[in-house]
Amino acid sequence: MAQFRFYMPSSHRADKLITLKQLPDWVKENMTLLISGNELAEYADVIQKENLNVYFVPEDWLLADKDQWMFTQEEYRFVIRIEDDLTFFVRDPETHKLSKADVSHVSDMFRECLEELLEEKYPLIGISSRGGNNFQEKDFVIGTRMHHIWFVDTDVYKKLDINLVPFKEFVMDDFHVILSYLRNGYPNKVYFKYACDDRGSNTPGGASVYRTSEVQWKSACWLATQHPGYVTVKEKTTSTGWEGMDKNSLGQNVRTDVTIEWKKAYAAGQSKLKRQQGFAFFNRRK
Repeated sequence: MAQFRFYMPSSHRADKLITLKQLPDWVKENMTLLISGNELAEYADVIQKENLNVYFVPEDWLLADKDQWMFTQEEYRFVIRIEDDLTFFVRDPETHKLSKADVSHVSDMFRECLEELLEEKYPLIGISSRGGNNFQEKDFVIGTRMHHIWFVDTDVYKKLDINLVPFKEFVMDDFHVILSYLRNGYPNKVYFKYACDDRGSNTPGGASVYRTSEVQWKSACWLATQHPGYVTVKEKTTSTGWEGMDKNSLGQNVRTDVTIEWKKAYAAGQSKLKRQQGFAFFNRRK
């Protein structure tokens, strides 16, 4: 079995593949673009220009379908999922100020995370979001939210029997993966000496094609049902971003979202792990 593969799921964003422009050659050489067959003409130019490997998924697959396939395919144990509209940043070790990363910084970031994944130090590794990065002084945090890029040990994913398509338009698959790992005693590691940012929630292309207020509500309620005590469903409003959601009388975008207690989930998982290890130790003693 080959060790690892990078995947970039994309839909209706052939002219907006911001991430691709920042990736080092060695990442692109080990990466596969996931698009549906009916989008080939749209992506043909960038595929040829960048000499990309492509995997054509069924035309009715949405983002969660692509993620589920990525993490359950049999060829690669270690899978790195990269969103297509990211900008990368690196943090000054003294001032903690972020600046735009160049290709060498991005290469260092991927190599560092990949090395830890391949050495099985952590089964789930990620990068912090640009927003809020300055509130964290440590270079990394264990047991918290990660954004936009996932380094995944799929052996653990399959062991936990995670299903990212409880219904066709499910849009909170990242939350479900992280919580499933943490609650079962598998910690994730999130780097804060690097950061990434996307073009904004529900911008054209990707999941915005089908993410409606109803889909957002249904996804939030399902997540809360699956992770009771860790997920709280809330209504949130924004003046910018989240276009396509319902609007209130002030013209603000209103959506159903969630608040997640990551530390509580991580602590519960570690407690569960200790109980299991203690039971196993007791059985060996007998």
